[in-house]
Amino acid sequence: MSEQFDERVREHIQEFQQIIKEHFPEATFKTYAGWEPNHYFIEAYTDVDDEFEVLDLVGDRIVDILVEEGTRIHVIPMGNNHR
Repeated sequence: MSEQFDERVREHIQEFQQIIKEHFPEATFKTYAGWEPNHYFIEAYTDVDDEFEVLDLVGDRIVDILVEEGTRIHVIPMGNNHR
């Protein structure tokens, strides 16, 4: 994981990746910081037919982190055909 993330953001990213991998073990990820402060992106590549299933797993936690810390972590579900 890139040094562009502070420790707290790294922990959040690892948490999201773990949650997604528990349901979709084949998942792979690309992570990067956005142009604006406190915006981070996780592209989650899975074989799932309905990519919104990935968001269903992490949606509540994304909101919790935004409200509690002001950190915006965007999880973008991508099919493996997008690689």
